[in-house]
Amino acid sequence: MRRLVLSLAIGICFLASSMVTPVMAAKYPSKPIEVIVPYGAGGGSHLASELLVPGAEEVFGQPLKITTKPGAGGSLGATYVAKQKPDGYKLLYATLALPIGPHIAKVGYQVSDFVAIARVSNIAQVIAVSKDAPYNNAKEFIAYAKAHPGELTWAHPGAGSSLNFLGADAMFRMGIIKDVKGIPFKSTAQGVAAVLGGHINAVSTFVPAILENLKSGDLKVIGVSGTERVPEIPNAPTFQEQGYDALLTSWRGIVVQKDTPPEIVDFLRKGFANDRQQ
Repeated sequence: MRRLVLSLAIGICFLASSMVTPVMAAKYPSKPIEVIVPYGAGGGSHLASELLVPGAEEVFGQPLKITTKPGAGGSLGATYVAKQKPDGYKLLYATLALPIGPHIAKVGYQVSDFVAIARVSNIAQVIAVSKDAPYNNAKEFIAYAKAHPGELTWAHPGAGSSLNFLGADAMFRMGIIKDVKGIPFKSTAQGVAAVLGGHINAVSTFVPAILENLKSGDLKVIGVSGTERVPEIPNAPTFQEQGYDALLTSWRGIVVQKDTPPEIVDFLRKGFANDRQQ
């Protein structure tokens, strides 16, 4: 846990890296800019990345193209971007998993392979379960896990992913990390489907990925990470409100290869700052 918290600190420092001297990009961009999301289509990260698309062409002079490349808890997509030509046309939609990955698994990239462009959001994780589950809050969830050790399962999009880390933190704070079993899926959407199908008990997810399921009543939220409730689901309490300090949330940001020309890095930084204000 100490190593993972250190990784979180490294990630925050990484995204707060210093700005370069502004220089006007001469011929860039001359074609669409591709943003690689290292998770599956329909998941929280993918849905959040799509929010960057409207108005992007007005800001950058070219559209943003979102491409999902899931696998290995996000490291497959990160490795792919790290090995691309550093010309500013393939960006990585990074999450907390980027700095954590090298500390818990053998991956094909290093954090130093990237330069930070912008932090585009900070989002809370939730633990969601089926509407028919015999628990409605953290206390009941814990009681069930303790009464059925090793039987309660929860889904996440791969070891080392931000939702793996945040979900495990919630289980740890509830004191049931040894009583439950994490099941990796290729994407959050697959994990949600497994819960809806009755194959998995719970899923660690971001609200955008399950908002329609919550509105329809097919899923319910056990708890929200962080210190504040999510505006879209105001009736869902935080874990902290229920007495469990699952306070970690996940940042999301845009990074680019370290050898990208400084003028392009500066152009992208100013562009994403304007894009978020649209």
